[in-house]
Amino acid sequence: MPIDGNQQGTVTAQAISQLWSITGNIDIPGGSVIARASYGVTTYPFSSAEMVELYGEELIKKLNDKRIGADRYPMIKGFRGWAQPDVALEQMETGEPYPIHGAWIQTSNPIGGQAADPSDTWRP
Repeated sequence: MPIDGNQQGTVTAQAISQLWSITGNIDIPGGSVIARASYGVTTYPFSSAEMVELYGEELIKKLNDKRIGADRYPMIKGFRGWAQPDVALEQMETGEPYPIHGAWIQTSNPIGGQAADPSDTWRP
C-alpha cells in the first residue's frame, strides 16, 4: 500500500518492475516471484488460450474478425479480449466500420498513458 496508495504509485510500481527486469531478479531465489493464479482461477483479462477454452474457437474467431484495430495492429488479434485504444476512439467518433454503442473502461487513463496519441483524446 505505500506504493499503490501514493499519487505517483503507477510510475513507481512500473519503475520497480523495470529494475527487477534489468537486474535479472525475476523468478529467481531471492527475487520477485512469478506465481500461478490461486485455485486455478485467472484474473481478468483471460489469456488467449483460456478465452478459447471458455467460449469456444468459433466465437473467438468471430470476435477477432471484428476486433477494433486488429487490421492495423495485428499483434492484438487473438490477444485476450482487447482492442487498440486509439483505433477504438477513432471508431467512437466516426462509427466506422460499425458504431460502438457502449464500452467498459476500467482503471484507465487514456490521456496519461493508455492511448498512443493523448492529444487526440484531450481537445480543449
